Amino acid sequence: DAARLMREAHKPQRIRAFLESCITTSETIHPRFGEVCFIQYRLRNPFSEDRVVSIRFDDPDLELVTDAEEWRHLNRVFGVQGHVEEDFLAPESNKSCNIWLHAHQEVTVPLKFLSLRTGLLPGVQCAGGPHTAPLPPAGADPGGEEALEARSITGS
Repeated sequence: DAARLMREAHKPQRIRAFLESCITTSETIHPRFGEVCFIQYRLRNPFSEDRVVSIRFDDPDLELVTDAEEWRHLNRVFGVQGHVEEDFLAPESNKSCNIWLHAHQEVTVPLKFLSLRTGLLPGVQCAGGPHTAPLPPAGADPGGEEALEARSITGS
């Protein structure tokens, strides 16, 4: 009887933790100092009805790409194929936005990461992957050895 009461008392917390783990994505990047990493996050509405999805993050070096021309430019520079959506983000700032998604609709949310902070580690390269790529700063040696500590970006 005590075990059943304990399970019932903790059930809402366990359900919330499980749901958050299902909708949370984490990507680790390894940028070099002053280097831009371009991340295209695929966001899908898992529900059978239209929803407004809020995107928010606190990382000071991560920004939403809200300008369609900048998005096109980053696609071109990084060799990324894909459709650029005009004005589909309703940004509140470069750290948050709301997106209206139809049932089961999937969109790409463009993000860029640029850090000018210190904390250099030798020999770490930007992680390659389907949605992350490095862009050396203008005039920099692309084979340079200076890199920032690995950063983990988590969104839910």
